[in-house]
Parts: sequence; structure tokens; C-alpha cells
Amino acid sequence: MDEAVITHRLREPRQGRYFRGGDSGNAMTAETSPASEPHGALAPRALDWAVIATTAHMPANWLGRLLANGLRRIVMKRLREDGGVDVSRWALRLRLHPRHNGCQAGLLFTPQFYEAGERAALAAWIAKARSPG
Repeated sequence: MDEAVITHRLREPRQGRYFRGGDSGNAMTAETSPASEPHGALAPRALDWAVIATTAHMPANWLGRLLANGLRRIVMKRLREDGGVDVSRWALRLRLHPRHNGCQAGLLFTPQFYEAGERAALAAWIAKARSPG
């Protein structure tokens, strides 16, 4: 292959599911930038909120995970094109994009399973640091 052809292909903007084009190939655009809309502008609708609340309180076992995964399909089909959802998790206000990010989908629907080992280790470390002596 010619070097000019290879160089041209490397400079083409990325297209596809996770890239919106542009020279940088960066998916962050004015429409999806965190500062474009205040928190709460992408709040879940009533049915979506009910499903999110239900899946977040499922038991932390295989049956709870199975039921939560089945229920979350309802919300995933109803998400807007950019898929942003404003929620609060662990006293943090977050804008999650679960449509293109499995970790954020897990945090949105099943926070009881999200990094459980790491959260337990951090909680133990914080408790030890707060204890006198």
C-alpha cells in the first residue's frame, strides 16, 4: 500500500457507534458536554424512575441481578438519542450515559453490585482512619 493512502486513512474522522465524527474523533460535543444543561434537565421520566428505583433495591444475589437486567431493558429502549440521565448516587449528582457505557448502566440500575469489593475496602479504610488512636 502507498504511504499517502495510509496517511489519508489515518486522518479520516472516525465514524460509528461511539464516535460522532470531527477531526479529533471525540464523542464529546456541545450537545453532550456536561456544562450544556444543568443537572436535572435530563431527569428520568416517571416509568423510567420507577424501574431505576426498583432495580436499585433488588437483593444483591443472582435472582436480583437477573430481574434487574430484565427490567432495565424497559428504560434502555426509552432513552433519548444521547442516552443521558441525571441521577444521584452516593450523595453525588451524576449525568450517566448508560446506552454506550456498561459501567454507567451498572451504576444506574444496580448500584448494589457496582464495585462492591472496592467500596467495602474503602469503607473499612475510612472507618479505620476515623477511629481514635
